[in-house]
Order: sequence, then C-alpha cells, then structure tokens
Amino acid sequence: MRPLLNVNQLNVCNIIFAALNEQPSVENQHSRLFFMDGPAGSGKTFTYNYLIADPSSRGIKSATAAWTGIAATLPTNGSTLHGLFKLPAPILDNSTCNVTPNSLYEHYLSQVSLFLLDETSMIPKHALNAIDRLLKDVCNNNFPFGGKVLFGGDFRQTLPVVKRGQPAEVVEACIKCSLHCQWVQKFKLTENMRVHDGEKEFSSWLLRLGSGTVFVKEEDPLKGCIEIPHQCLTRENDSIVE
Repeated sequence: MRPLLNVNQLNVCNIIFAALNEQPSVENQHSRLFFMDGPAGSGKTFTYNYLIADPSSRGIKSATAAWTGIAATLPTNGSTLHGLFKLPAPILDNSTCNVTPNSLYEHYLSQVSLFLLDETSMIPKHALNAIDRLLKDVCNNNFPFGGKVLFGGDFRQTLPVVKRGQPAEVVEACIKCSLHCQWVQKFKLTENMRVHDGEKEFSSWLLRLGSGTVFVKEEDPLKGCIEIPHQCLTRENDSIVE
C-alpha cells in the first residue's frame, strides 16, 4: 500500500519509476536527469524516502547524499557528497573524485540505479562537474551524471559558500549557472505538508519573502526593510519579540 503522497509527489515518483524501468539511450538520456524543487515543509525528504524504499523492495539500489552532514541525516541511509563520491577538499575546477578504477567501490557505484542528491542549491559547480565525470566513467556512457540522478533543493536557502566571494561569484558557483541545468527535467512541490489551517497565511508570507515578492510601500523611508506581519509577533512582558 502506497503512503499518502500528494499529487505532486506522486507525479515525481511515477516519472522516476518509469525512467528506472527503461534502459538509458541517446533518445532519453536527458530525460533521466531530474530536479525536485520545493520549499521547506513541502515533503522532499518524504519523497526521497519513498523513492528509496519502493525500488529497494524490488532489488533496485539507490544512494542518497547531501552537501552538509545535518541534511545528510534526514534521508534513509544518507551520507555527505564527499563521503559518497570521495570528493577532494578543496574542490577546484579540475578536481576529480578519489575513486580508483576497477575497485570494489567503483563497482558499488555502478550498481546504483538512482542517486538522490539533496540541498542542491549549496553544491558548488566544481563539485557537480567532478561527480558528472565520475558517473560517466563508472556507467561507461556519456549521459549527464550517467543518466541516474535526482537533485532536490530550494533556492530560497543557502547558495554555495565562496570564500570572500562577491554576490556574482556566489551565483556563478551555483548549479543554475552550470551547463547541466539545461538537461534537467524539473518538478515542483508546492503544498506545505507541515502547516495547519491557522498557519497558512504565515507560510504564504514566508514563501513571498524568500521569493523577494513581499510588498513594500514605495514611500517607505526605510528602503530594504520588510514589515513583519502582526500575527508573527508575540508580546512578552510588554515587549515585542520577533
């Protein structure tokens, strides 16, 4: 019996399961690279865990990873990208993953049918390029990321950390500025699965804040300041706490 997936989650799972049942070819190589975009609370981790559990029951291997250790603890059997793909530190534009050809670990990676990579907004472009080169070698094809990756994340959250980087350099390091982005089949999760009826207005305001669409009065003398809704404020000992 399937868990209670919403319509968007079910659509993601059905398309990916269909792709797993097909052999990658020149015709469908770009349809096997996916990106699941969704704000916090929209059920990305729940979807990952279902995508892990269902194929696993049929003997299909998957692997999950995230850029940070905290995020890596959320999906089932998650790890960091450095751990899964043996990424070096620091990562440069010509860096390669430390996986020995014809090793047991390379054989393990070749047996994985689906890699689920979370917090993609934080992954530097150089790391993505190294992973792409590794999976092409491991899978012995020229498909983007070997034709077996689902990315997931929310670009309202943290972008790659660039030491002393200017805003343009941070954006340049992001996956959206990578050549791989043009091959990605995108999905959107829009329903916040955590909020109750009384919290939907606050959830909607947070999304507008993250998207930069919160209304600001033109005559506001404090440009760049955002008014916090009254319902987001509480009073303690006659002082306002935000």
